[in-house]
Amino acid sequence: MGVSIFNNTNTNIEFDPGQITAIGRFFKKNKNKVAEDSYINVADSCFYYDPNQVQTKDMRIWNFADYTKKVHRRQQWDQVLVALSETQAAQNASYSTSETTSLTHGTTHAYGNSNTFGSFNTNSYKSNHSVTYSTTKTFDATAAAIANERAAKNIAAYAESLEDEANAINESYLQPTTIDPQTQMAGYFLINKDKPHIIDLTIPINGVAYQFHFTEIPK
Repeated sequence: MGVSIFNNTNTNIEFDPGQITAIGRFFKKNKNKVAEDSYINVADSCFYYDPNQVQTKDMRIWNFADYTKKVHRRQQWDQVLVALSETQAAQNASYSTSETTSLTHGTTHAYGNSNTFGSFNTNSYKSNHSVTYSTTKTFDATAAAIANERAAKNIAAYAESLEDEANAINESYLQPTTIDPQTQMAGYFLINKDKPHIIDLTIPINGVAYQFHFTEIPK
């Protein structure tokens, strides 16, 4: 979720995103009852639920430290997979494959005599052919050097993109900060996607609890 706060006062405001809370509300669908929620336009959504059968859950909001750990773990796995993929591609490019087909000819002779109804000779010929296939892999040192260099560049470029991602998170993810008078602060935070029908969000700012009501109509 994105948050934008403008300090319209003449004093500094200490903002702590760790005080943000969120409650998810889950409703059981009921075709006979209309949603008793002023934020839901039933005519548009055709969403119905039984307000007496509501389950609530405190939704996890990830603080900066936990979120960066989560991102770091994901980046480590991604980097390993990219390195394996690039290394395998370089190895495959280091060899050239050639196929050879050979054809072998052979002839079989058969002779026979018969005197039952007279004397005659029979000769028969049978040709035999066999096909042999062979595959040869040859290491190409020049191709290997080019492929390894390309793989190293791709791995380094991906690592740099991950570093840029981490820097962007450091700059934009909500952290405890001081908002100067007449200035604006903006950032975002991660909230567990437990797919509630309604999220009640509370953001305390300078001793005042600002409440927000988000509705997600289930399909």
